Amino acid sequence: MEDNNANAIDLTGDGGVLKVILVEGSGEEHPAKNCSVDVHYVGTLLDGTQFDSSRERDNFFTFNLGVGQVIKAWDVGVASMKRGEKCMLTCKSEYGYGENGSPPKIPGGATLQFEIELFDWSFEKVTLDGLITKINVVTEGTGAMKPNDGAVCEVRYTGAVYATQSVFSPEQERKVTVGDDDLLPSGFNTILKHMKKGERTLFKIRSGEHHFAKDLMPNGLTANDEIQYDVELIDFAKQKEAWAMNVTEKLDFATAAKTRGNTMFKSGRWSDASKKYELVISTLENLDGSDDESKTADELLVKSWNNLAIIQLKEEKYEDVISNCTKALKVDEANPKSLYRRSTAFMNFGQLEEAFADIKVALKNDKENRVFLSQYHIIKKKLMAERKKQKLMYQKMFQKPKSKPASVKSAEPSTAEESAETSAKEGSSPLASVAGSEPTEDVTMTDAPSPEVVEKVVKEVVDEVVEASA
Repeated sequence: MEDNNANAIDLTGDGGVLKVILVEGSGEEHPAKNCSVDVHYVGTLLDGTQFDSSRERDNFFTFNLGVGQVIKAWDVGVASMKRGEKCMLTCKSEYGYGENGSPPKIPGGATLQFEIELFDWSFEKVTLDGLITKINVVTEGTGAMKPNDGAVCEVRYTGAVYATQSVFSPEQERKVTVGDDDLLPSGFNTILKHMKKGERTLFKIRSGEHHFAKDLMPNGLTANDEIQYDVELIDFAKQKEAWAMNVTEKLDFATAAKTRGNTMFKSGRWSDASKKYELVISTLENLDGSDDESKTADELLVKSWNNLAIIQLKEEKYEDVISNCTKALKVDEANPKSLYRRSTAFMNFGQLEEAFADIKVALKNDKENRVFLSQYHIIKKKLMAERKKQKLMYQKMFQKPKSKPASVKSAEPSTAEESAETSAKEGSSPLASVAGSEPTEDVTMTDAPSPEVVEKVVKEVVDEVVEASA
């Protein structure tokens, strides 16, 4: 012990926790507060008596660092270790189990020794998807308040590639509006909303929706690079919460948010755009205003629900598309964009009757829309194929054992109109159950487009410019 102490590192400055490195670790990183760490350890008294060992149990001991789940000596000691490091910690009772000890194995006032090997750790997740993590809290913040969307923050930050530590954004101090800065990645807004005044923290952002948008990518950086930010939140002023705004303030705030969302959408920042549209919705839903104010609010809500649906179609979140379009249609029951986008979602779910009902109404309100026309053809073709399949199935079910119909093919309607008419006579029209039999007054349809044309038009479906609904 004497020799060990001669080479020991005093981690607490008062001799309370001494550390001797037995095996050097790798890299330069250390686990931070709230990291989940995996260790093996053997605990002994100064006379060599062993009182605990994870190695004998053949299971890692896992705990969250720096939050009081273990004795103070461990929080201090493990935070100083590198991945793969093995060390010996000698800790006085005030950093261990105190004057009471932990009977019967650890007497009161005992100085303890722990051989600890740090195998791995995982950083604290800032987002549920784990794409933003907190590497290290350099300086704790003060108070309980944190910035919200629209808050104006005074920050000092540096950006670097995580793997190489190559700096792509040298240290700078400036004001940043949460959710409204084109020079920073989407994840930076999330970072700020998790900080307190005076806090300085290292964050890591992995590739994905929290990264830079394509047209905002700094030189030398790629979408696959994990990036690190050293951020200090010097001060901030919160955005006034919606509940504290009057009606005029809410309408002005929502209008600005929608406009900003449209700009973000067109630059490919779908995640940021979605948040702006969601902000419009949360601000204006249940607005209690005059008739004119309510009308303006409804227009903003419908446009925001529709624009959210465009993004959700791109992301193949069809349930969300149906939900948002349905909300829009409760306000504007004949809105062609809502009907068309909901029809697209229904079609992707295989709900052809619902999809066809929506596209017919959309087409009545916008008869020259080639995308609507194409979708009408696509769904009609799918419905006819489904009817044919069902008819063959029922014919097989009810035909006499020794008697076959003259021709299955001759009984099949040649058009959707004839099929609807035949089904109506048979009393089982699937279209009639949703939207009535096929109307002869609908727009006259040309032959269905070729697969190549259909593929091209369908691709255009979700690439419509948001301005169309703005």
